Amino acid sequence: MTIYKAATESVTNSTLINDAFLKFNLNANEKWQFEFHAYYDNNGGNIDNIRMALTGPATPTNLIYNMMINDNLANPTSAQSSLSYGSVITGSGSPGTVGTTNPGTLIIKGVVENGATAGNLQLQWAQNSTNATAIRVLRGSYLKMVRLP
Repeated sequence: MTIYKAATESVTNSTLINDAFLKFNLNANEKWQFEFHAYYDNNGGNIDNIRMALTGPATPTNLIYNMMINDNLANPTSAQSSLSYGSVITGSGSPGTVGTTNPGTLIIKGVVENGATAGNLQLQWAQNSTNATAIRVLRGSYLKMVRLP
């Protein structure tokens, strides 16, 4: 199953927001493989100023994922792994790396075995530091989900 982001969203503060499109409802005791591809830019500004995280239902029985950001630098990838919701990954903050013609990419890949609580598996994002130039997660970003036995 693929969920497509049908509209660009923007934010001008550092409080994580739930993406309106990149989410999937997990029922109790389901197992899923997931892959988020979020394309972002800074709406014409010159600072790569993004932070992203993953949120989901309370008390999964198993959760493991990797997050990677490619913000178009000579050394392009920031990466980290996590075993719990709420880990935050940030862009480099280097000037001039991401713009409207040069979008960055966030990829999150993982597996969740949900516990007894249903709820959304959802991308969260914001500016890394508050700035008047909006960070945008672009239309065309997507989430792929594969149900596991």
